Amino acid sequence: MASPFFGVFFSRVLPSKWIKGKLWDRWYRYFNRKVEHESLRFMNFGLALYDHESLNLQATDELERTSIQLYDRVVSACNLTGTRVLEVSCGRGGGADYLVRYKKLAQVSGLDRTPNAVAFCRKVYPADNLHFTCGDAMSLPFPDDTFDAVVNVEASHCYPDMPKFLSEVRRVLKPGGRFLYADFRRDKLQEAWHQQLQASGLKIEVEEDITRRVVDSLFRTNERRTSLMRSIAPRPLRRVFFLFAGTKGSMMYRAFDMGRAKYIRFCMRKP
Repeated sequence: MASPFFGVFFSRVLPSKWIKGKLWDRWYRYFNRKVEHESLRFMNFGLALYDHESLNLQATDELERTSIQLYDRVVSACNLTGTRVLEVSCGRGGGADYLVRYKKLAQVSGLDRTPNAVAFCRKVYPADNLHFTCGDAMSLPFPDDTFDAVVNVEASHCYPDMPKFLSEVRRVLKPGGRFLYADFRRDKLQEAWHQQLQASGLKIEVEEDITRRVVDSLFRTNERRTSLMRSIAPRPLRRVFFLFAGTKGSMMYRAFDMGRAKYIRFCMRKP
């Protein structure tokens, strides 16, 4: 979860990429401390399915259905059975755990820069083929040509150097490997975002605007999100937490709903 409020503040008031990265790092460390004792496994906005669509889940996954549906949509462009996958910015590990349990992968490596989140993941997800590492998206601690796919969901808008991140994704992917990716940008940043993707050396195979589905997910899960933010946020910071969670009426929710921000998923291939 994140908010254009943070992006506007960091990009206009604090133009230094280094400062932007440090502040995002501090924010996620703080947020993870606030949810340390919560069962929260996902920190994304989720995606709504409609009447003619379905995704079969175990009963224990129903509470976080819309967040899982977002992951399922992001990876739907290719068959991952038997592959080695890296998730960059895995957060609290729900997405990586879903991929292991439902997609029959050989191995998933989850990487996140927040030590508390990595510690949570190592404690909660015991699967032998699921590993978590603390590290930087701008300097992935893996050899060249290691993974069949790299997954990145709702995180890259926080990165201080998007071209560097994309170059790292390309480096660790095997030839023919896929970058399965979803994120959002406000309207003034969308052209530069597409230019960065096109200049990455990865070929865009699928591009889908899922903004409406994300808005519908936020609407459907608003009560739970609002309740959680009220329970963990200090009163003076409650509005900031609502922005971060995309609760109904927040700047984030309105930006999507009014078309001032777009949420897009991509499948990109390394030649």
